[in-house]
Amino acid sequence: MNKDLLNSAIFYGLAIFILALFLYDPKDRSKRPLYAITFFAIGTSVLNHGTTNQYIKFVDRFTISVCAVVYAYYIYLLRDASIKFIAYAILGIMIFAYFFSKQKEIRLSNPEYQLAQQSHMLTQSHMLTQSHMLTQSHQLTHFLALLLFSIIAYSQSTIYYVAHSSLLRK
Repeated sequence: MNKDLLNSAIFYGLAIFILALFLYDPKDRSKRPLYAITFFAIGTSVLNHGTTNQYIKFVDRFTISVCAVVYAYYIYLLRDASIKFIAYAILGIMIFAYFFSKQKEIRLSNPEYQLAQQSHMLTQSHMLTQSHMLTQSHQLTHFLALLLFSIIAYSQSTIYYVAHSSLLRK
């Protein structure tokens, strides 16, 4: 259990949920998979960071992978090329930060790595710094998920099209 990541998952998950309340159009069925996988991913993330269950960790990682594919599909559907480019860049950074945090997590939990760290006489504070960097990298993925969901949901919302069409008429 990681309290910092649990708090991050709850905070950003709640922000996404509140945003979704404003942008969701129940008449538009085409975005239901986007909202469904996003809400499911928030739930698995909160469960994963709130427990130490290996099954939940696997389900969370699988859900996040599916979520990335679904987000890539919805980015593909965006009409504005510049927004599409920005969204793909955010998705790429988010995936990189996620894998970076997992790579660091695996390395820090490896007994051989810990022994090598001790033989190089690296201090405990160095290990804590690496662990803190791991947490920050993973928290970045939570923030980027909020940002990416915001871009996709807003760009495909009725609010965006009404505002965009009124600007074009002027």
